Amino acid sequence: MISHDDYWAHAHDSEQILYMSLASEFLDSSHEFQNVAWLQEWKAYWLDHKNTHANGCSDIQLSRFLPTIDRIELFRHFLHKYELWLQQLGVEISAHEINRKTDMPRRLKYVESCRIADLVAFATTIEDVLNGNVQNARVHLKPEVAQQRAAGDSQKPRT
Repeated sequence: MISHDDYWAHAHDSEQILYMSLASEFLDSSHEFQNVAWLQEWKAYWLDHKNTHANGCSDIQLSRFLPTIDRIELFRHFLHKYELWLQQLGVEISAHEINRKTDMPRRLKYVESCRIADLVAFATTIEDVLNGNVQNARVHLKPEVAQQRAAGDSQKPRT
């Protein structure tokens, strides 16, 4: 799952592992972002945490690392540049190359290649969660927020 503020999206562990691995590689190669201290801290979290994501309830910690509007705006820019970087990799990444990049245990190894379009779609979903864009079918209002809003609406006088 990926979540921030009032919104969440379902995300497979494998998507998050790929994101954490490839975004870390992109961060290392980016002169624009490699000296941003909080992005480096987040990268360290990704690298330490990615091996624990096979439990079915993982989270890349958007809320923890994006507590301010300034960070969210910079991260949106990071995501945009990350998507462009991904597209330069071609149409797909071989399973062998993914396994090398993710360095995951054998039980989590990829057996098929990964389409770049799927990696870009995941980055877009992250941005849609940040924006609260429920037009993306994967993005939802958190149930407790929906209940609060429904309760607030039921207390308003009807005209």
